[in-house]
Amino acid sequence: MVEPFPESEPIPYTTYSDLDGQQWVVLQWPYSRVRRKVKMPEQGIIVRAMSTKIERQWRTAQKKVVVRYVIDYEPYENDNYFDVPRQARWKFAAAYGGLTLFIVFMMYVVQGILAHENGFSGCCSFPFFYFFV
Repeated sequence: MVEPFPESEPIPYTTYSDLDGQQWVVLQWPYSRVRRKVKMPEQGIIVRAMSTKIERQWRTAQKKVVVRYVIDYEPYENDNYFDVPRQARWKFAAAYGGLTLFIVFMMYVVQGILAHENGFSGCCSFPFFYFFV
């Protein structure tokens, strides 16, 4: 029971991120079937996982071995996050410009409908395509 948990030893681990962007580290002690799934506070590059202290609690009703561990990591920062090609920026600018022109035109059309029909009361009987002919 004591040998599977060496003190001050590196712990084998695997890491993954789920679809929500949360990173998880699964620690697996080499000489036992014990696994521990740990939720990371932020995305990072795992440097190492180490056991720091082993506590054997034999006097409790259920005998336990408590393993203290530390996970060293470096926060991950994507350097290319804000790098957008100039062509893509112009496409987005044109799309937003077109959307703005469409909204301004539709406001003009609705204002004409409301002015012609004296408000919302007669709006539904007025054919919409009248302004486009």
